[in-house]
Amino acid sequence: EEWQVVAEFMTQADNVLRSGTLPEESEHPGFYDWWKKMEFLVAFGTGKKLQAEKNYPSRYLLHAALANSDVPPLVVRLLLALYPDSIYLQAPSPQNDPSMEGSWPIHLACLTRDYIPRYYESQMMGSSLLPSPDGNNDMSSPGVTNSNHINALAIVVQADSSAVYKRHNRRLPLHIAIDAGKLYNSLQPLLDAGPETLFVRDPETFLYPWLHVASVGADREEVASGVLGPDGKYNSHSHWAFHARNKYTHHVWRGLSDRQRANAVLKQYNTLEVLERQSTI
Repeated sequence: EEWQVVAEFMTQADNVLRSGTLPEESEHPGFYDWWKKMEFLVAFGTGKKLQAEKNYPSRYLLHAALANSDVPPLVVRLLLALYPDSIYLQAPSPQNDPSMEGSWPIHLACLTRDYIPRYYESQMMGSSLLPSPDGNNDMSSPGVTNSNHINALAIVVQADSSAVYKRHNRRLPLHIAIDAGKLYNSLQPLLDAGPETLFVRDPETFLYPWLHVASVGADREEVASGVLGPDGKYNSHSHWAFHARNKYTHHVWRGLSDRQRANAVLKQYNTLEVLERQSTI
């Protein structure tokens, strides 16, 4: 049987989001017990040996949650409410990706695939059971998926919009998110908070984001169809990706490295740009 949402439980979660404090066990034993289990499971998901949730520093639970795609956004919001300073801490070494050691929470959110809500969660979001992060129920804001579910990246950007300019291994959050294959709906909060980042080259691919996303989108058209191009149009660059892709067989294209794909798209962009200039002379 499908799980059902308990209104009283969600009301208590909303109280925690607003107050930033966890109720005493004697006040709400059910919610208190659930939350302690959540903290333990988030910590357990790091792969580190634990005997109890107290073995894992609470200040790094947010990082552990953002690195795990199975953690619901509601839990991310509650962690931010209870441990607000954690968003300003750099991450310890994640078990699944040591290269992310020293990264900020926003980088972990960019790298991790979006959480897929369960059926009952999809039904809950957008209702009066749980207000949206900005205090209203307008679910048309950036970071809301087709299933009316706010993703973790949007929550992190809302908590600290300046984080869109923080670098890890010289890369901006936007570069990491594009490389991870994030769709436009997930990228939009980054672009809204830091539109200037759209014109900063990725130090690994040497491409501007609107070209980088085209090289990713040659395999995933839905990725390429959303990011703003230099002419201010959303779909202007996608044809560069597919022109580049069409010069290779499927087998060869799949075998190219990210750098090789990026160079192919950049070469195609430069060629088409010259042709377009000649046609206007």
